[in-house]
Amino acid sequence: MFQENHIFYGLGYKSQGDWQHIIRDIGVDIQKGVSGGGSKKKQQKVPRSKLILESLSISNVNSFDAPLLVDNVTLSSTEHMPQFFQAVDWFVDNQDSQGGWPIPVSRKFNQASNFYPTLRPGWYSAMGQGHGLSLLARAYALTKDSKYASACEKALRTIFDHPGTENLGVRAIFMDEYVWYEEYPTTPSSFVLNGN
Repeated sequence: MFQENHIFYGLGYKSQGDWQHIIRDIGVDIQKGVSGGGSKKKQQKVPRSKLILESLSISNVNSFDAPLLVDNVTLSSTEHMPQFFQAVDWFVDNQDSQGGWPIPVSRKFNQASNFYPTLRPGWYSAMGQGHGLSLLARAYALTKDSKYASACEKALRTIFDHPGTENLGVRAIFMDEYVWYEEYPTTPSSFVLNGN
């Protein structure tokens, strides 16, 4: 949350009692706070050279009895690799039993047409799966850590072989002949190309 000259981060009640590794890019957070969600034409740009971290406060503002434990606070201007590996590890930790990362929200198509049904939470996107695989493959190329290779294998094992019906996969057949991996797996198939 951005308020006046202050940025507040909340970890949520589920993080109580567990160690959390937090990496934030304050420049990005400030830019989002300043823009306030307005139109891109009206958004202010804040040059990084103008950003100064004056203070850092860590506090426990909940009503639980769990103590606040802090260890190894580091300020850095280049934390890109730790951010990358934090994202990669999230993908490994949140891969489901099918080997994928289901989309947790509904997807409704053109409201003027009832041709395509609303996709209910839990559907897979070939584009989303591809981004996850790309991230894991790049992490494996950098580290040769077998957990990233295993996660890639798991992601390829099922979802790309199953049709998009009933939230099982992303495979469709175009013109009764060509395999098509759907961004939005609908019945009938929507064959979305390039996110449109």
